[in-house]
Amino acid sequence: LVMHVASFFVVALLVCFAIADNPYPEDLAPLSIGGSVGNGKIFYQQNNYFTFANVNNPITVKISYSSGSNYPANLCLNSYAANYPVSGVFLESTCPSGGFAVVSNNTKVGGGSLADGDDSTDDTVSAQVFVKPTSSAGFIVNLPDADAEQNFQIYWEGSQCTNPNQYPVGSNNQCIEIDDMAASQSILVGAGTWTYLRLTLPADISTTDNINDYKIIVNSTASDGIFTYVQEGYIPTEEWYLPIDNTSDDKDQTELVLLTPVTKNYGATYYVGVFNSNSGTRAINITGVAERCSNATLNFGFECKHQTTNTTGTVGGYRTFSATLSNGTASATINNGDSLSYDLSDDGYDEDYAYFKIINYPNFQTRPYYIRVSVANNDISDLSGAPAIFARLGGIPSAQACHYNMSTTGDVAHQLTLPVTDAIYNNGVQDDSNTWFVAVRLPSDFSIWVGVNCADTCDDSDHGSCYCNTQTCSAATAQQTQNLTVYYTIPTNLQDSAGACTCDSKKYDNSFDCSEKNNGNTAIYILLIAIGGFLVLTAGIAAPVYCWYASKKAKKYQEVM
Repeated sequence: LVMHVASFFVVALLVCFAIADNPYPEDLAPLSIGGSVGNGKIFYQQNNYFTFANVNNPITVKISYSSGSNYPANLCLNSYAANYPVSGVFLESTCPSGGFAVVSNNTKVGGGSLADGDDSTDDTVSAQVFVKPTSSAGFIVNLPDADAEQNFQIYWEGSQCTNPNQYPVGSNNQCIEIDDMAASQSILVGAGTWTYLRLTLPADISTTDNINDYKIIVNSTASDGIFTYVQEGYIPTEEWYLPIDNTSDDKDQTELVLLTPVTKNYGATYYVGVFNSNSGTRAINITGVAERCSNATLNFGFECKHQTTNTTGTVGGYRTFSATLSNGTASATINNGDSLSYDLSDDGYDEDYAYFKIINYPNFQTRPYYIRVSVANNDISDLSGAPAIFARLGGIPSAQACHYNMSTTGDVAHQLTLPVTDAIYNNGVQDDSNTWFVAVRLPSDFSIWVGVNCADTCDDSDHGSCYCNTQTCSAATAQQTQNLTVYYTIPTNLQDSAGACTCDSKKYDNSFDCSEKNNGNTAIYILLIAIGGFLVLTAGIAAPVYCWYASKKAKKYQEVM
């Protein structure tokens, strides 16, 4: 009996030590944040930002109302709201990946009933969002269906590992450490489980050490039941991971390429997650290869096609774009507010980017201010809408390395609002470290404009108007001759056009400047349909005639015989 008791005591101690070394995640501290939204007003959290450790993603967010009606609320939890805020207009597109949610609550705070309203709902809906370790997270909220302002409160539920070296990836979500990824290694992945590795890429110490892309090679594919995911800044999940270019399943292996992952000023941390969907354990080999252009001081980008010395070509280098509006003919140093158009829709541009470097920051005394950078699809019959656009401070961006990312489909325009703080302005002294770089995903036939809100004054306002918050931009800036700071503020009202002109007729709604009716190829389609119909009709008449003629000729031949 004594031996049994002693054995039990030893086991209990071991369990206690194991739990102490690998604890379970702790609940998030209760959240208390609220404000007012509705009638177009956008709520931005601008202080008391939240700190997250290594969160057990996703977390659950909820909302409640103390007045008004139960309207569905658009909500964004931006992990880096303090440094890289996003516009609250078209929030489902501007919000960082995984941070957007639609929530509602039909129970009024303090009891009682919420008023019925047009487009209100009886449903109570919570949602799940994904966050990264940060000390600068904040909420953006809007209520697009509400005609009047009403008060709201946000709540959350979730847990996190408070030790920065531990992550909630144990068999029961215990907090355990993650190994660093080696140049080449073998890992065992249990049945139905994940194994994670951390890839830390230091900032380039010189131009000759420039890492243009980093390739991750796994000797298994999805067809083998092995799925590989990558996320920047935190561990990926099956629902939340980076879009990876050049994913390949050739030769029974998966290759994932991180394009332009680091700069001379900024390093990066990526997390690789390998999931084994098989019923047995699998041994997996993973290799990492840092790839450099042959001339690291000159070339960069996809297949090293771009050159730093080319400042006028978007696909041969990058095109400089002035952030300061001025009179004159548009050039690499003058921005008169006009849009620039590029037809780079050929398949030969697949997986490449058109690059832009934002120069000549305005000397506005109030900072931060925000540079609007907008893109739209020139082909309005293309239902994919505006091309994906990425921005990065201090280096060349890509889908895997950026501070801003708008890549949703079906949008008329994508507009970034890039902040210029005192530190970024740097007394007007600009070098690559404090420069915003922009990349537009190719292939695409697109237009781009910087500084102004909408392109080409909405076709001279013939079919629509551009709104800077609740006032037309032309009125607010006296036809772009004064008070230009209006363009350089982050929108506070949903009426703001955010790059897409507000057209007078729905017939022009798919046109970013209201210059073209929605189906720009209608005449061509009608002509093709007419030609096709004519050919079908001709064939329908010709076939019976031919058969009759052939039959008659054959009968005549038989009579002669």
